[in-house]
Amino acid sequence: MLHYHHGVSFNMHLLYLTFGENLQNHIQAQFSILSFLAKNDSIKSINVITDEPGFYANIKDRVNLIEVTSYRLKEWKGPFDFFWRIKIKAIEMLCNLYPGEAILYLDSDTFLFGNPGLLTTAGNKAYMHEDEGSLANKTSKTARKMWLQLKNKRFGGIIILATHNMWNAGVVYTPNTSKNKENLLALTICDAMCEQGVTRRLIEQFSISVALQETYGLQPAAASIAHYWSNKETWNKIISDFFITMHFQNTTPSQVIAALETFDYSQAAVKQKIRSTNSRLKNFADKMYPPQHVAFVNTKP
Repeated sequence: MLHYHHGVSFNMHLLYLTFGENLQNHIQAQFSILSFLAKNDSIKSINVITDEPGFYANIKDRVNLIEVTSYRLKEWKGPFDFFWRIKIKAIEMLCNLYPGEAILYLDSDTFLFGNPGLLTTAGNKAYMHEDEGSLANKTSKTARKMWLQLKNKRFGGIIILATHNMWNAGVVYTPNTSKNKENLLALTICDAMCEQGVTRRLIEQFSISVALQETYGLQPAAASIAHYWSNKETWNKIISDFFITMHFQNTTPSQVIAALETFDYSQAAVKQKIRSTNSRLKNFADKMYPPQHVAFVNTKP
């Protein structure tokens, strides 16, 4: 068990899944990990499943690094080669590693800002970040198409109804008391949807939502955990500036954790909606008015 001061008991195992060489993903994951350590005095374990363990050398004494190979990732993608199926498999792996003990999966672009006691009093309920509503009531083209593909059809023995809401999977908490029933159900639903050609964009998210709803019932975690997926650019800069400042001040990991105890998590929006027209206009402007007078230094002798 890991022990840290100034905190509240947080009796569960944390899980992160990071892969690839994009440094920003690993910076986000470290910030999320440290945000939890800054608010908790007992976390059973912090587990990072990754193909790039070198990015966590500075906190290796605080986390369990589980290196995943390209062969394992291919296996986790399953019979229909669906990439995001690996999230369900990673959660299943940790549930099997710590049977009967609560598991909290977190996307890298998350952080703990509120009272962690919200989840510790969950009882035998599951949590996901927030309820995004019924597919039947959504207006986006992808959601409408997906609902037509799923409506009143059976997947993994479950008939999909309008009451099976889509939940945001940036946070997934399972009490892990069903002997892996929730993960097997999520995998079965996911594979069945892939087999039947359901639009792939949100399959794993909906599969986890249905499986946890059917197995435990679901509650939102957004009152304590932020998921800034819709404002990453702003938060990436804030987080990078924070770590750069800490580095130049020659701080230890313990001092970084202490700094996060008073960090202002309200300094930028964690949720925002930007119309697609905005991106299209920016892309158009970049193409119409590319950089000019571009020069590089000459490093050749």
